[in-house]
Amino acid sequence: MARASGGEGRTLRYAEWVARLDSAGSGGCFLFSGPETLLRDQAMVELRSRLSSSGDVPVDRFHGGEASLPQVANACLTVGLFHPQRLVVLSDADRCGRAGKRDQEALFAALQDLPDGSCFVA
Repeated sequence: MARASGGEGRTLRYAEWVARLDSAGSGGCFLFSGPETLLRDQAMVELRSRLSSSGDVPVDRFHGGEASLPQVANACLTVGLFHPQRLVVLSDADRCGRAGKRDQEALFAALQDLPDGSCFVA
């Protein structure tokens, strides 16, 4: 379902992920993988509810192969004008494999400097 943080290199089950989310807060980076689309959808609902109790958190959606990685990085670093939280979603991230090394590094740098309350999901 999700990769463990801290370089542990193991896959978390949904219940484990929710428990970690309870202790760590809602911001950060998440990589969801696997065939369980229902669990991915549930995880997105969970993240949105934690970012905003009313569920009206701004969501920037990008599709791998269509959006450039600098666009995604810029969205990650942009703080909302009317809402302190932001959710940036990159679907089909595996299609970004042709992006240049500089663009990949820019996205990784942006993910390391996410503003408080911002969340990136791929």
